[in-house]
Amino acid sequence: MKERKRSDREFTDFHRVPSLEGVFLRYSRFVSFAYALHSHDDIAVGQTLQGVQVFRCCGSEHRMTPGGIITINPGEIHDGHAGDETGFVYRMIYVPTSLAERVARAVPTDPRRSFRFGSATCDDAALSLLLSTMFETLTDHFASTLEVETAFFRAFGTLLRQCGTPGIPAPTKRLPGKIVQDAMTHLRENLGRNSSLEEMAAMFDLSPFSFLRLFQRETGMWPHRFQIQCRVERARDLIEKGRSLAEAALEAGFCDQSHLNRRFREIFGMTPGCYRRSLEV
Repeated sequence: MKERKRSDREFTDFHRVPSLEGVFLRYSRFVSFAYALHSHDDIAVGQTLQGVQVFRCCGSEHRMTPGGIITINPGEIHDGHAGDETGFVYRMIYVPTSLAERVARAVPTDPRRSFRFGSATCDDAALSLLLSTMFETLTDHFASTLEVETAFFRAFGTLLRQCGTPGIPAPTKRLPGKIVQDAMTHLRENLGRNSSLEEMAAMFDLSPFSFLRLFQRETGMWPHRFQIQCRVERARDLIEKGRSLAEAALEAGFCDQSHLNRRFREIFGMTPGCYRRSLEV
């Protein structure tokens, strides 16, 4: 993973780990940029390297400084921004739930242990050092496949053993009510449609206000934010499959590429073009 000069005000490096299918790494510095509320299908684990990183997750605000560990479960709504004017530097690893489950099943002390974390943060100096070693190994172009896999499984397994919640089977996402599930499915399957609140509420014989409150209560997001996230995720998938940025934007339901650029950066902290270039490395 290429590190930028410190003179760069804001940046994001993002790449996948070839020997660990579906695993991505991020290294970023932000000053004025702030993430919009969003969630991930993957499990996210990170470290603040410099400055103060502030984020909301699970209804609470967290302030992370170097040494602490961030642990975000799949589906948990969160955001993020700098805690002061100097900005912050952080790194994250995104692990597919299927791989996390494999690791969880192998944790010796409790084979039922799931990949769910009981808190969005963890303060353990020894564990933080182990994760640092993992990050350094996974970004070392000279490390062998065996070395990369050893570093990952050792660190991630230890993290689950010490910070995971035992006895709670996956999947970990809270399932919303039937009405909201159907509304989410409708939005996912009609990404290019300019759905209205009146129209969606009428589908379930609800007033727009009642539908809005129900959706937000069950998902933690407003319907339009969920629609944007679905469109961004669809565009990301299309980009990974080799589609042009313009094609990905239109097929995902955005009116043009500039709209995709803005929304993509709100969630991933980088433009679709930068994301595509990171896949080519």
